[in-house]
Amino acid sequence: DALQHASSELRGDRDIVLTAVSLSGGALQYASEELRHDREVVLAAVRQTTEAFDFAAPELRGERDLIRACVGSRASVLRDATMEIREDREFVLDAVARNGACLEFAAEALLADDAFMAEALAQGQGHDRDAVLAAVKQRGSLFQHASEELRSDRVFVLECVA
Repeated sequence: DALQHASSELRGDRDIVLTAVSLSGGALQYASEELRHDREVVLAAVRQTTEAFDFAAPELRGERDLIRACVGSRASVLRDATMEIREDREFVLDAVARNGACLEFAAEALLADDAFMAEALAQGQGHDRDAVLAAVKQRGSLFQHASEELRSDRVFVLECVA
């Protein structure tokens, strides 16, 4: 990234950094500290690559829009979200709909809630091998919400009962 070799003054230039992160989200790591706190700059970076989330200012990592922009391709972003977000039933259901692996990072209270788990699997994640396995490991009775295909998959069933 060219931004890496730019002067510190130019790494603090909002227009230059916004252009750079729009083309290569990873350029956020070379942006000034001030611009790593700039919500618009960080959002442009994570829309380009979710890896840019790692370079955002810590307080922005709790921003719902940023997390929502990342979870579709990187479930672990939910793990690093605030507990408030991980406990938010609707937010987590939306994240799980985007990426079934997000279920693993829901707050314990949600994972212990049979109604929540059934809803998460019923909204289409019953086909998602990882989501179903995570749910069944929490509560075996949730296996009933797995797709017929998974319930008929010998290897998968062995994973669930092990």
